[in-house]
Amino acid sequence: MSANRSRSEIANTAPPLCFRMATRQDGPQLMALLSESFRTPIDYRTWDWFVNGNPSGSSRVYLAQEKDTHALVGLFCFAPIQLRVQNVLLAAAYAHHLALKPSHRNGISFVALSRHVLREEALRGVKLVLGPPH
Repeated sequence: MSANRSRSEIANTAPPLCFRMATRQDGPQLMALLSESFRTPIDYRTWDWFVNGNPSGSSRVYLAQEKDTHALVGLFCFAPIQLRVQNVLLAAAYAHHLALKPSHRNGISFVALSRHVLREEALRGVKLVLGPPH
C-alpha cells in the first residue's frame, strides 16, 4: 500500500470476490496460479499428493474469484490433521498453500479469503489451524 492511498481507497478499488471449493477440473488453472506465485514451478505430483494422496485426508482447496468475471485470483489450501493437546484429540488443519495473483496482493483480498476459509474450517469442526504457509 503506498503512503498516499488510504485503506478505504484500496478497499473501494479491490474487485468484489466470491468463493468456492476447487474441483479436479480446476487443476490446470490452479497449477498456473501456483507457478505464477512462486519462484519454482509447482510439481504436479507433489501437489496431487497434498490434495488427494495425503493419508490424513484430502486437502480442502478454497478458491477466490472475481465476482463479475469468475476469474481465479487466489487459493488457500488446508490439509486435515489431528493433534492431541492435554490428552484431548483436536480436529486441526495445516495451511499448506496460499497464492494470490499479483493484482490482488493488496491485503484486502488476502483478508477476505482468510476470513472465508477460517469460517468454513470452523464449520467443519476444526479447532486449530497451523500456518501460515509460505
